[in-house]
Amino acid sequence: MSDSNKIQYYKQFTEDFLKENNLMESPKKNMHCIDPAHEDVHPSAHFYEDKNIVKCFGCGKTFDIYDALGFQYGLKSFKDQLAKAEELYGPVPDSYDATPQTSISIDKQLQPVDSDYVTVDQTVFFENCNRTLNKINDEGMLYLKSRGISLDTANQFKLGHYWSDQYPPNRLVIPTSKYTYNTRSIDAGSDIKYCRSAGMPVVLFNKEALNQKRYPVFIVEGELDAISIEQLGFKAVALGSASNIGLISTREDLDKLEYPMIIALDHDETGSKRSNDLRDKLDKKSIQYVVSDSLYGNFKDANECLVNEPDEFKKRLESAVMLSLQMKSAVSEKKAEELEWYKSQSVKSHKDAYIQDRMLQLEPISTGYSKLDEVLNGGLQPGRVYTIGAISSLGKTTFFNQMAESISSNGTSVLYYTLEMSETELNSKGVSRNTFKVCMANPGILSTSDAKTSNEVDKFWRNRSDFSENDKKIIKYATDDYFENGAHLYIHDDVSSLSDIRKGVVTHIRVTEELPVVFVDYLQIMPPNEKGLTDKANMDGIILGLKDMARKYNIPIVVISSFNRQNYGQQANMTAFKESGSIEYSSDVVIALEFSAINDNEGNYNEVDERAKDIRNVDVVILKNRNGKSGARIHYAFYTRYSFFYEK
Repeated sequence: MSDSNKIQYYKQFTEDFLKENNLMESPKKNMHCIDPAHEDVHPSAHFYEDKNIVKCFGCGKTFDIYDALGFQYGLKSFKDQLAKAEELYGPVPDSYDATPQTSISIDKQLQPVDSDYVTVDQTVFFENCNRTLNKINDEGMLYLKSRGISLDTANQFKLGHYWSDQYPPNRLVIPTSKYTYNTRSIDAGSDIKYCRSAGMPVVLFNKEALNQKRYPVFIVEGELDAISIEQLGFKAVALGSASNIGLISTREDLDKLEYPMIIALDHDETGSKRSNDLRDKLDKKSIQYVVSDSLYGNFKDANECLVNEPDEFKKRLESAVMLSLQMKSAVSEKKAEELEWYKSQSVKSHKDAYIQDRMLQLEPISTGYSKLDEVLNGGLQPGRVYTIGAISSLGKTTFFNQMAESISSNGTSVLYYTLEMSETELNSKGVSRNTFKVCMANPGILSTSDAKTSNEVDKFWRNRSDFSENDKKIIKYATDDYFENGAHLYIHDDVSSLSDIRKGVVTHIRVTEELPVVFVDYLQIMPPNEKGLTDKANMDGIILGLKDMARKYNIPIVVISSFNRQNYGQQANMTAFKESGSIEYSSDVVIALEFSAINDNEGNYNEVDERAKDIRNVDVVILKNRNGKSGARIHYAFYTRYSFFYEK
């Protein structure tokens, strides 16, 4: 079977396809244009059953089933459209024989399978029409003169006069490209004004004006409106219809225009609406434009203005051009300012600020653990986040709390946010730790067995009669010393969100004019910033929020993290941290605590036995150190009864 028969066969299914896809309700009613590029507000297309085509009188295009398939399934080549038709409606019967088609539309049978339109060079036709227009007293030229357009301008755009054998017969021909044109009836009584080249796309008239660099360009609806503006010495392009704003808004070269375009659609309800639509589309693409609401005065369009008040219209055009020039100047100045600012962000421009910052750089803050300070290049560094993790009940809160007390006792403000213990519990542990330190500092007088646990400290304040005079002296001294050295320690046990911590930091800096060290115990029980978040999303938000806080206020932040259950009994590593991804990437330093015996190569490690010891051997392992060496291991003795870590 010939290709032409095959192509013709599927055209008979055009009506079925339109109905199946809700593109047409009935052949007796007008329908919306099926071309997605044509925003057809009012139904301006009609289906012709005898020819199996859709004709749109808004955009001037003619469509058949292959066009409809292309739009519906995104098929650009005719080859793919034909294959889709065969898929939907089956192969062509061998007995089918198409009768020759005599349609006013361009026959798709003649179209190459990879082309969108049949392109026929109309140059000779245009030249013949233009010669007719140039004849003395030609009716077409007389019409143009009545519309304010000179012969020179008419010849500039190769306008012509043509007598057609179809209605309306007496037409002005307006070429829009080498292959396309629009015709306008010049008969006063004609009820059809415009007819476009059948089966061809609507083309932006005088699009070359967009490439010139000397003048701003007016965007108008009709070709005669663009020619009217050109008649007065300005530059204009025409959409062909208010519904064709896509001819401008979809262009990729709008950012290369020398001046902001001037939107000048018709002064009527439709023109106003489509003008707003075009502006919205240009705004989304950040394209500059000017709108002159008073450009047409009391008239509908540019040609009416040219006919009725050419001098006043020219002045308004000049004013619109001036607006475009002023906007270009303002945009140029803004771009220059942006460029100057952008260049100021280069490293070269930051030399003085860098030197000043380094001169004023805060010294590292000692953790109270000398060997840990050595590994951390002197202690905690401003602007960094430190994460400490361990299995449950190994002693991470004690290690953490002892560090906070040591820092505050040296005069540095500490904001301690606790979500696990109350302030009272932490104070009792601090006093207990102090009793142990007192006993260690007086070996000839006191024994470490004279130190008191936090439970014993609590009991002392309830019933002192059960304690010896020596016990009373130790506890009172330890209590006085703890609270005296707590002048810079602020414990908050009522935190409900990350924003509470941020507010606390801001308030502390504002009131005291001091930069604090922030401790957070601990990450996994921090309330979520938003409801409905997954654990991972919540953890990411918190750790990134703390990181932002550390950098913004140039303060160290130390946080506790728990370990995953499946990592109990294993050597500490980065994956042991719950939701380890955000911790690994956002923390500057990651520290793990583990029982020293877990590294026993003889296999003698028993977690239960280790937990039962009053003095536990614990290692601090540096898993990550962004600005130093990782892998360091520091040995500690953890006196569990007195909440004290001793560095070996």
